[in-house]
Amino acid sequence: MATTNTTSFSYTTADCITDALDICGRLGAGATPTTEDNTKCLRKLNLIIKNLNTRGYQIFVYKRATYALPAGTASVTIGPTGTIAVPRPVRIPQAWIRDSNNIDQPVMPLSRSDFNNLSNKTSTGKPVNFYYDAQVVNGSTWNNLGTINLWPLADVATYTLVLSYQAPLQDAGATTTEFELPQEWFLPLCWLLAAEIGPMYSVNLQKLQIIRAQANEYIENAVAFNQEEASVYFTASPELAMQNSL
Repeated sequence: MATTNTTSFSYTTADCITDALDICGRLGAGATPTTEDNTKCLRKLNLIIKNLNTRGYQIFVYKRATYALPAGTASVTIGPTGTIAVPRPVRIPQAWIRDSNNIDQPVMPLSRSDFNNLSNKTSTGKPVNFYYDAQVVNGSTWNNLGTINLWPLADVATYTLVLSYQAPLQDAGATTTEFELPQEWFLPLCWLLAAEIGPMYSVNLQKLQIIRAQANEYIENAVAFNQEEASVYFTASPELAMQNSL
């Protein structure tokens, strides 16, 4: 008779810290991390998790938010205490304007310089561009608020702004908590932690190089796996098309 298989393997911060210390040779047989080890490693673990936000778009942290856009709105704050009350996005690559008939129209992202170069920022109409300024507005609480700047300003109060944003990964809290990461990230995470704490525990250079190489291999595999499967389209630039027509 076939046995019932499961896919519910879980991994806590305590598991990760124990595995990383074991990789570094810090723990003997049957030993457990000290309170000091847990405190130090948990701090390093959170630094690693925050750095993971820089490693390209991770599909599993994408979320959606909507906001009923008042007429004449030039900008909207987004963050825990913002007009759109969600964790401050790392980036907002996509947005739409939804009208009263539930018809969506893409709102194209602009760079800071392109947005600044718009001549009349008080023009009204259906917003077609946005610039997301991820800088902190309220300096008293780091990582608090970002600002979504819209152009042109909404001419009616019947539009809904729809956002697809990359949310920051949640902090690693108490050692009994689980990660906001899919299972394929558990292995690279513990090796990344081992590579980070290795110098702190005087791991010799040769072993540390092996740990770092293994960590890089696992993280590269995880990042490559988390790429979205979609078609790729190639088009000629307008300048090249014009040259070919001459």
